[in-house]
Amino acid sequence: MMLGAALLSLAAYAGDFTAMRDPSAFRRMLSEKTEAESSIDCRFSQTKYLSVFSEKVVSKGRFCFDRGDVALLYDSGYQIIIAGTKLKTLADGKTSVVNLGGNPVMGQMKSLLSATMAGDLDRLGSSYRLDYQESSKEYLVKLKPSSPSLQSYIASMDIYFDKADCSVNRLVIHENASDYTSYDFSSKKFNTKIDEKIFSIH
Repeated sequence: MMLGAALLSLAAYAGDFTAMRDPSAFRRMLSEKTEAESSIDCRFSQTKYLSVFSEKVVSKGRFCFDRGDVALLYDSGYQIIIAGTKLKTLADGKTSVVNLGGNPVMGQMKSLLSATMAGDLDRLGSSYRLDYQESSKEYLVKLKPSSPSLQSYIASMDIYFDKADCSVNRLVIHENASDYTSYDFSSKKFNTKIDEKIFSIH
């Protein structure tokens, strides 16, 4: 029952999407719109659905992106910092630092955010098969990993772009046919000064 509700929720959010009329024009526009944007500071809401528990877990916080580095600062105090090739987590006052190679999901999330925030989907290379769609208010790029090894961690990803400014409204990571994690972004501020200490791995 909960799975059905979750899928209906995603379908309702998706709206009436159809094949994008001109993907090349969208890619050019995305590049032009984001060329002058070096940083993004906004709020996010994370929804994680695990079918084994048949429930959604919602978390909120601040999202920061600056020249490829990513910070998820949860209101609960939990932190995820992705800078360079390192991933740092802070939970209950304890810090853990690992190479991104040990966390494929977060590694791919950084690659995706870097590509979309920089407006350069070409940097994803042949790692994904891309499908372009649009509705009256949003562009949607659906990505499916080409690599079987990556598919064992990520079944697919959906990126929703606001048609008004080509910024990312939502990122959905489907771990398998039923489990997913979504990130909804709001109150976006572009090219603001972000304290570089936020991205410190040390």
